Amino acid sequence: MATPTYEPIATYTFPSSGDTRTFSSIPSTYTDLEIRIIVRGTSAGSYAKIRVNGDSGTNYSYQDFYYQNGASTTGWGSESNKTFAYLNGFGSELNSSNTYPLSIRVIIPDYSSSSVNPKTIMSRSGLVNYAAQFMVNSWRSASAINSIQVYTDSPAAFAAGTIITLYGIKAGS
Repeated sequence: MATPTYEPIATYTFPSSGDTRTFSSIPSTYTDLEIRIIVRGTSAGSYAKIRVNGDSGTNYSYQDFYYQNGASTTGWGSESNKTFAYLNGFGSELNSSNTYPLSIRVIIPDYSSSSVNPKTIMSRSGLVNYAAQFMVNSWRSASAINSIQVYTDSPAAFAAGTIITLYGIKAGS
């Protein structure tokens, strides 16, 4: 079986706290994209999110499955007509007092195709000894993705040292 090749497109490390990072002019030469985020927030109560191609219309939907260790609960949820795609589902995960940072991995298959509608945005997040979550977001558009904004909103911000890396994935041969 052929092994895909991962190529870093861009990496950004927040030098101080901040709430957004946009990767633009994403080349269409890969089959898929992956975003890896190692994040600690400045306070609880918010989520890591993305928007693609600057679209803030109600064109996003999600379904998620989660496990929360502190409450020993599992569950799922879904929403439609959002103005963003969620990357994690517990606002307390971005809390600055957490011992370990939150790890988020996002896969966007067929991002450059103009015949795939909706686009799928899958994320997996986990916080040591607390929670794990898998989310599947849809962005209802046939447009190729060439820009991705990773952000959080009030009250939390990404703390200094948060690292976001965008990778292009080439199919194995």
